[in-house]
Amino acid sequence: MRILIVIAFIIGAQLAWSQDFRINESERTIANVDRYNQKAKNSSNRDTTFFCYYRAVEIARSMLYYEGELFACQGLAEYHKNDVVFDSRLEYTYRIVQIQEKRGSAEEKAAAYQQLGLLYFDEKIYKKALENFSQGFELAGISMRSKYDAGIWLTRSFQYADQVDSALIIAAKLEAEENRLSDFQRIALYKEKAEIYHNLGAYPQELGTYQEIVKIASGTAYSEFVPIAWNNIGFVNKFLYNEKQAKSAFLNTIRTAGSKDTELKAAANYNLGLILHNEGKSDSAMVCFKEAYKMYRDLTDWKSLASCQNMMSLSYFHSSDPFNAQQALNAAFDLERKYGLRAEEAKSHEIQSMYYEDQFDYESSLASYKKYLSIRDSLLTLERTEEDRLKSYQYRAEQLEKQLRVVWAKNEIDIISLAEERARMAAERERADRREKEQQLKFSQEQAKARLYRLQQEQAQRELKERELQLALNENKLKQLALEAEQNERKRIEDEKKFLEERAERERLLREAEEQRRSAEQREFRNRLQLIFGVFIFLFLIILVILVAYRQLRKRKKRIEEQNVIIAESKKEIEVQKEKSDGLLLNILPIAVAEELKTNGAAKPRFYEDVSVGFTDFSGFTMISEKLSPEQLVAQLDEMFLEFDKIIEKYGLQRIKTIGDAYMFAAGLPDPLDDHAARSIKASIEIRDYIENYNKTLPRGNPLWNIRIGVHSGPVVAGVIGIKKFAYDIWGDTVNTAARMESSGEIGKVNISGITKQQINGEFRTEHRGKVEAKNKGAIEMYFVERK
Repeated sequence: MRILIVIAFIIGAQLAWSQDFRINESERTIANVDRYNQKAKNSSNRDTTFFCYYRAVEIARSMLYYEGELFACQGLAEYHKNDVVFDSRLEYTYRIVQIQEKRGSAEEKAAAYQQLGLLYFDEKIYKKALENFSQGFELAGISMRSKYDAGIWLTRSFQYADQVDSALIIAAKLEAEENRLSDFQRIALYKEKAEIYHNLGAYPQELGTYQEIVKIASGTAYSEFVPIAWNNIGFVNKFLYNEKQAKSAFLNTIRTAGSKDTELKAAANYNLGLILHNEGKSDSAMVCFKEAYKMYRDLTDWKSLASCQNMMSLSYFHSSDPFNAQQALNAAFDLERKYGLRAEEAKSHEIQSMYYEDQFDYESSLASYKKYLSIRDSLLTLERTEEDRLKSYQYRAEQLEKQLRVVWAKNEIDIISLAEERARMAAERERADRREKEQQLKFSQEQAKARLYRLQQEQAQRELKERELQLALNENKLKQLALEAEQNERKRIEDEKKFLEERAERERLLREAEEQRRSAEQREFRNRLQLIFGVFIFLFLIILVILVAYRQLRKRKKRIEEQNVIIAESKKEIEVQKEKSDGLLLNILPIAVAEELKTNGAAKPRFYEDVSVGFTDFSGFTMISEKLSPEQLVAQLDEMFLEFDKIIEKYGLQRIKTIGDAYMFAAGLPDPLDDHAARSIKASIEIRDYIENYNKTLPRGNPLWNIRIGVHSGPVVAGVIGIKKFAYDIWGDTVNTAARMESSGEIGKVNISGITKQQINGEFRTEHRGKVEAKNKGAIEMYFVERK
């Protein structure tokens, strides 16, 4: 509806030129257009600027003075630059493109396409931006600078539109002209290429591109790009876990940054602190975080400031300083709530949950973790809403552009028709003047004819004015129709609402009447039955009291026996249903937890001091899922996980959950086991052997399943999540470490931690791997384990 109103407004505005901004014939000169344009350009009053530019557009358009109209459209596009709704800016920018397409040189066309493309790019309508940048890039006869500018923006638009391969092709075309590019242009081009490589996951090429930027920019007028390149090199190395190279790059960023590069130095200090924190060097990390904190505070960058507070809190925590850790976290909460930093607040709740867990306050830990999940889900919802809004915005822009094409085309036809009409009338006036001079000496009858002819001309003028008036009336009718359509829509919605309410009321009254009728029939039936039964008993007692008593005794005995049979069958059915319900509950929850849930209606979280947790995962699952149909993939996973369940049950373990192609199990809960580590390893080896045998049964050409298994032992918290759909789950650092055992293992191997190895007492053959780096865990002692 809003789009229709905007379109109607634009059409109405075009139809109302002659009424709202009537142009006198004396004003229709090039000098007047130029005067209005100059006055608008020099005016500091916005209203005057708008009026003069708009007047210049109208006069220039009516006399087909394209240069004046182009200048005024540029001014009006600039005037509407900061409007919240970009409709007016799009209207005049699109008109600039139309004029240049008809009359402009190749350079002027390229500049117009660039201007319209930037408008769409700023509004995040990347599809339309691509169209205009592509037209500018493909133009023949333009300068290298224009081609470069169009190519750079085309590359960026392809990236934002998730067409990274196309972006790389355009960048390659620009690079082929490298000899004609300046140093600044080469640096900007390499920066775009690096971003493309990053999106493609080609990280070595990305690093090489940033190093090229350092070589080009060093010792030149563009040395300010050197610290930026070093910072990006550090970020890529950090992403690849090349901690040493990342630290060196961030130090180079700080060393080469200028006094005005405060934000860059703050980011480098923050990233350096993250690396030191992951290496377990909390004190050194704290120095970097504090330095970054000072810089972000000077920049009033509250989001980065909150992130620094969170990391300072973690550094205090890992330095065994819980008081300062909580103080820093509270300061982060204050910033996040004051400035609405939802993503950072979610991270703070996750950290708070970890602190509560370390203090064995598991209820508070679970509450904080639920807050973290709630905020994260709300942020994902906001992202999806923003995506829908952008799609709607893009559709609206496309519809508006189509309407503008129609309006401009019709407007040009009207202007040309009006110009032809004026030319015809001017020619007729000239002929009339000549005839008047020739017939000045003729008879008065001829003069009367001349006067009659002039009257006809006046009548033609009046008809022209009536035509203009009719156009204005058409505009008013259009507005009235739009208003009536909106009122009809509202009335229809209200009628539908009223009809639904009346129908609901009628249904309610019918239900009540039906219930009353059934109740009356039941009472009447009971009364009749009681009366008949009373008369029957009375007569029967009088005639055959003894016989009736005897028969009544026999019937009562038989009725009791039948009722006993019915009760026994009902009890048996209830027992069967109860066994089914218990079976379904036991498929989801352990026996002890299920019993507690049935008895108390809820199950409290429990702390287990020593259990073993195992993870399995298939390497190359994405490739397998591409080669198999969805039905084949699910069938094979179901078959393997069913066998896993049998092996887990065989060793008295507990399956926790499956996540995609990952399978998680635990030993030692809910009932403690002294040999939980050994049982977990036996089950893991048997699962590994089953997968090897399963691969041998697959048809030739089918992808093989390559499994990794990891086991770690330690404390966990276990409990039930959910109200309607119960889920038994476990939490704690032991779970995270077990997951790292799996991800740090090798295909066909069972990888265990040093803690688990200590609990198996030489029962298995182990292969010491030494200390292996695990993500977010540092170096951990790891072993491969096999049967003796």
